[in-house]
Amino acid sequence: MKCKSCKKNLSYTLIDLISSPIANSYSNHKYEIQKWYPLKIMICSDCWLVQVVNNVSEREIFKDNYPYFSSISKSLLEHSKLYCEKVYKRFFKYEKNIKILEIASNDGYLLQYFKNKKNISKILGIEPTPQAAKLAKKKNINTICKFFSYKFSKNYKNFDLIIANNVIAHIPDINDFVKGIKNSLSPKGVATIEFQYLVNLIKKNQFDNIYHEHFFYYSMISINKILERNGLKIFDVENINTQGGSLRLFIKHKKNIKFLITNNVNKVMKNELDLGVNSTKFYKNFAQKVYSKKNSFLKLLLKIKEKNKIIIGYGAAAKGNTMINLCGIKNDLINYVVDKNSYKQKKFLPGSCIPIISDNMIKKIKPDYIVIFPWNIADEISKSLSYSRKWNCKFIVYQPNIKIF
Repeated sequence: MKCKSCKKNLSYTLIDLISSPIANSYSNHKYEIQKWYPLKIMICSDCWLVQVVNNVSEREIFKDNYPYFSSISKSLLEHSKLYCEKVYKRFFKYEKNIKILEIASNDGYLLQYFKNKKNISKILGIEPTPQAAKLAKKKNINTICKFFSYKFSKNYKNFDLIIANNVIAHIPDINDFVKGIKNSLSPKGVATIEFQYLVNLIKKNQFDNIYHEHFFYYSMISINKILERNGLKIFDVENINTQGGSLRLFIKHKKNIKFLITNNVNKVMKNELDLGVNSTKFYKNFAQKVYSKKNSFLKLLLKIKEKNKIIIGYGAAAKGNTMINLCGIKNDLINYVVDKNSYKQKKFLPGSCIPIISDNMIKKIKPDYIVIFPWNIADEISKSLSYSRKWNCKFIVYQPNIKIF
């Protein structure tokens, strides 16, 4: 098996989760037969890129009925609004005829905040899933429903800002993708990339971010090698709170002398070297910690169920499906999962076949416990469900620690 980036042999296994269905492949029928695919994660000891070794094709994952819509999360909308204001003020406030491209623009959740800026001449979203692209177009955001690639980039050039948030993990040919960004970026342009941070995944045991959609798990060390190989350079970096802890990179052409490299880049890189991200020791015992968390979570649910309490889940999230299928949970333990997304309602979670219902059913069911699967926005969700306290309902999260509150 060879590294998908540098093509060197892979020899070190981070964790083998055996097999799982595609995390967002919701069933229309309870007894629908589903494919389970191997889910093994390995580390390249040459470029230190963490990767799934048995890939499902991106077209099989991001089908026409792909059900994820970014605008459902209020915290993500607020994050996107702040991003827009910050990037605009820093780089483009006094420029003219700014052209902006967002890759994996989803339902227009982010690009909508650039629409009221007078000096922006072009806004374009690239979104491969038809339902999300359709919603973006309803917001009058010019959106092309295709996968971004180097070939695609040949007809879309000289963008002053290219945005690629929470997408590079989903790209199987990462070198082609980065080559495309370079090709579409204007000579003095800025590209920003956000991704869930590998250091948090390892140190905080965020194993539920492992699923087939995520072909790669990036550190600063590994992404820097890919960018440099393809003629791009990181000139600034920020730690941000989204998705349980992410990095935001600011990227330029190597030959662009307009932007100086900040101390932040050296700080993050030094921190990773100090942690030993470029050695197998950093990844040791990760699998053991995963199974320990799994066992503790399952024991808690079984203990609650023994008291004849009603447990439901909130959020038919991909990360939740990883946890549910790892634990072997079915609907005799968690009766339902609630989700605000109407495209997921009246369907069944992949693997577990737990029914997905509307959030207005919570008051009818009156559960004793609600497991919040999108734990990264647990505060937002628990506040929206505060009415359930009237019948003494409690919330459960399993990340960063198992907690009842």
